Amino acid sequence: MKTLHEVEQMLKELDTDLTIVPNENNELAGIYWKGHFAGIAMSKEGAKDVTDLSFTDNFDRPHPTIEKIVDKVNNFLENIKRPEYLEMVTDTSE
Repeated sequence: MKTLHEVEQMLKELDTDLTIVPNENNELAGIYWKGHFAGIAMSKEGAKDVTDLSFTDNFDRPHPTIEKIVDKVNNFLENIKRPEYLEMVTDTSE
């Protein structure tokens, strides 16, 4: 199992603007790009190399593996190259 810090260091190799922020209200942490939520959550405890059906969220869904997190982040980084997606991610109006 890799800690949040270890996972964050891996993600910073993909893009230095990525950070992981633990949620104070539950067992999850969110992945952020330039302070904007990237739509990717993981366990506050970190991430495992392989799927562990006993390592689940509050809805009994397995937490994502390191590989799955990296895949989702790479997909996000590809999507933000599209102006309309970038605008959606960085829009702060409510």
